Amino acid sequence: MEIFSPPRVALRLPAGLTSAGSFDIITGSDLLTWQGQHTVLEALRTFRPRMLVSSPPCTMYSDLQRLWNFKKMKAKLRRARMKKANTLLDFGMTVCTVQGNAGRFWVHEHPNRASSWKRRTVRKLMRLKTTMAVTFDQCQVGLCLPGNPEKKIRKRTTLLTNSQHVVDLFKPLQCCCAKGAHALARGNYNGVSVARYCQAYPRRLCDLLASAALKHAQDL
Repeated sequence: MEIFSPPRVALRLPAGLTSAGSFDIITGSDLLTWQGQHTVLEALRTFRPRMLVSSPPCTMYSDLQRLWNFKKMKAKLRRARMKKANTLLDFGMTVCTVQGNAGRFWVHEHPNRASSWKRRTVRKLMRLKTTMAVTFDQCQVGLCLPGNPEKKIRKRTTLLTNSQHVVDLFKPLQCCCAKGAHALARGNYNGVSVARYCQAYPRRLCDLLASAALKHAQDL
């Protein structure tokens, strides 16, 4: 089951595994609303997915926003966008907690340097005895400039999880690229916003999360 994204990991699940759904504004679920959040919690209760992947929007917590865009944004607009971002992030933490309390597995993904890691609800989840963290580089799973696989993008990313399989699969994925080999995740390339492009998961990242789900299914 995925929240805050269209089907990504769900599309890479091996035969025999099915998804409990992908819930996002793109798929018709507005998780800023009570109805949208209720739909997710009901799906958790009804389908009892073995693994949950949560990836709340990180835009308002990113270095790029703090260093550049916040300065251009009116205070009222900044507060409104931050409120929405915090609402989604906090709901993600709630869903991960519910999933964990039921004895099932969850993964929360955000950029390693995102300011969201300091938020109270995130810190609360991090303090649980079952919670682990693993940080990896997305250049090792194929993240690159749009249409240019030769120009890799590092995008150091952290997964918060209660799944040892997730930790074991992602821990080895540390950057070994030559100095200066990375492109920056900003600006435009071939008419595409690089920052927005990098919000999508590379196929190998989806495959690894699907592999973790399979391992948990095999553990039963």
